[in-house]
Amino acid sequence: MGDRAEDGELLAEVRATGAPAEIRGTMLVASRRAADERGLGDAYEAHLPPEHRETLRGINALAWYPMALAEVHYAALDALIPEEADQLGIGRHVAARVQGRFLATLLRAMAVTGMVTPHRAFTLAPKLIGRNLRGVSVAAYRTGVDSALVRVEGLEILRHAFCRHTLRGWLEHGIESIAARAETRVEVRADDAVALRVSWRPFGHDGRRVTTTL
Repeated sequence: MGDRAEDGELLAEVRATGAPAEIRGTMLVASRRAADERGLGDAYEAHLPPEHRETLRGINALAWYPMALAEVHYAALDALIPEEADQLGIGRHVAARVQGRFLATLLRAMAVTGMVTPHRAFTLAPKLIGRNLRGVSVAAYRTGVDSALVRVEGLEILRHAFCRHTLRGWLEHGIESIAARAETRVEVRADDAVALRVSWRPFGHDGRRVTTTL
């Protein structure tokens, strides 16, 4: 990926090794559950090619799966849950369910070495995304006093809006653990690449310490 000046100051980066991209079962299970909770379980299965139905019924949350399986999964969710606000909300909910404790552990470890600011937290973005997606490139950048950007490349399922907006929800949930409010927007750069821009309102407006720094 490299340090691209137009994206800002590079904070952290993980580059793909050339191995085929894979997705952790956690992401498939959690987003499938979102469909089930909306009463869309039968419709979801009806959207799946017959050869993938049995595999997607028995996903192991800790196992890794090929992107061909993720492709049919997210295509079905795109069709069944098309509203951006719903997709974003699912991303936030899934992040709280599957990443909350892991993120809290990382932030506690970071606090041992100094103040935890949103920009310092963004150095964890490649690690957090890589925990559930491997074989892709992820880079995080500082773009302003209260803003950052995360670039993801080599992930073909990003062609699906559901995948893009749930990733936004993951980032918003994460940054709101140390800031008052976060907002995101997505820039599609290729079928398999996006830039996720994140801005936040720091704590401090209510008397608490402001955590962002230059």
